[in-house]
Amino acid sequence: MLEPEQLLYVAQEHGSVSAGIRALGIDPAHVDAFEDAKSRLDLRQGNFEQTYEHVRRFRQAAFERHDDWIYASIARIMKSGVSRVIVQIAPAQIDAYRWALGAIPGSASRLRAIVGIFRNQQSSRTERALALLHDPDVHGVDIIGAEERNDSEPFFTSLLDRLLDIAANKELILRIHAGEGFLGRRGIGNVNMYLRSIAQRAADERIRRLRVIIAHAVYIDDIAETTQLLNSLRCKTNVVVNVNPLSNVVFRAVSIDNMKSIAALQLPRDLLHVGTDNIGTLAENMTVARLLAAGQAARAAAQARRFVGQVQ
Repeated sequence: MLEPEQLLYVAQEHGSVSAGIRALGIDPAHVDAFEDAKSRLDLRQGNFEQTYEHVRRFRQAAFERHDDWIYASIARIMKSGVSRVIVQIAPAQIDAYRWALGAIPGSASRLRAIVGIFRNQQSSRTERALALLHDPDVHGVDIIGAEERNDSEPFFTSLLDRLLDIAANKELILRIHAGEGFLGRRGIGNVNMYLRSIAQRAADERIRRLRVIIAHAVYIDDIAETTQLLNSLRCKTNVVVNVNPLSNVVFRAVSIDNMKSIAALQLPRDLLHVGTDNIGTLAENMTVARLLAAGQAARAAAQARRFVGQVQ
């Protein structure tokens, strides 16, 4: 029987737990052990702190071959045929990312790296991420992290002012994971807070050099205000809401039978883009999103069950 700890090494070799399982093939005699190992690394678990500890251990093992991991990820993106892809990296990954860009022909023109910044955390990592924005291979920031509560407006407005200073000399992507509701209905005020803070700087000409992406928006405190803010902002800058239905199911923002409640679906269609958030393919997420937009919730749930089964 394969122990959960052994599966970490399989994941290290093949890029993910799921890829490791597929590469090995599932022997019926090992199914229970595989499922146990997967569950220990699965963010759908209810114990928040324990879940993150399992994910930390998995990532620690998987990133022992750091350059190979980054190279494989970019190689897979290049094979997808998508013309332009935003890639989130950590500050510590910049050297591996540069190496991969040099090793994979054509990747530099198709990839846009954004550096992850943890929500509400003024830290050395945040400072390093901001410093990397002066690097020509880095194109913006991604506000990330488990959304346990409403985020700090003072933290974000301070960060936004620093981004605008950099945007005076360089176009930037600002992606914000907001209204994601990790493991439940949390951070419901974040979409409005972030858009409101950006709109307060709409008179600043540098705002035109920011491409703003609100990722998820499963929960929105005030749909009417969000619509008004988005319509106002798109006169000033490129702003969209990124919908990621399969991620929302896997991370338990919504149940698979209640995806129609994703608040972003109530926003103007021309402001919505579909993404993956690393769960499922773009085509799979688009299939589910289109069914939901068409009011076909039952068919969307059936498709999501099939797709999520492939990525668990």
